[in-house]
Amino acid sequence: MNTSGSDKIVRIIDGGVELAVAVVLRSSRCEFSGVHNNALRIKLTSPPVENEANLKCCTMIAQKLGIARGRVSIIRGNTTRKKILKIEGVSEREVREKLLQDEL
Repeated sequence: MNTSGSDKIVRIIDGGVELAVAVVLRSSRCEFSGVHNNALRIKLTSPPVENEANLKCCTMIAQKLGIARGRVSIIRGNTTRKKILKIEGVSEREVREKLLQDEL
């Protein structure tokens, strides 16, 4: 796997990792859509209303990693399409293997 393009996407922090994501709202289906501009692109069917899209984004990440939804939180970008997520209790390697391997 070529990680040179993903070096800025995942960053080790105390207790887990930070993950840069870019969401595309009101898509025809929910799916991971590659890496663009140093962020994992996630297409969501949810509108940006009442935190619905943010919750769906965190849920998709948690499901793909096989962890509890509560271990994924948005630490920056609650009201923007570019977000920084904190994922607790996982390694950088796990995130790269489960989320980025197929997207690069």
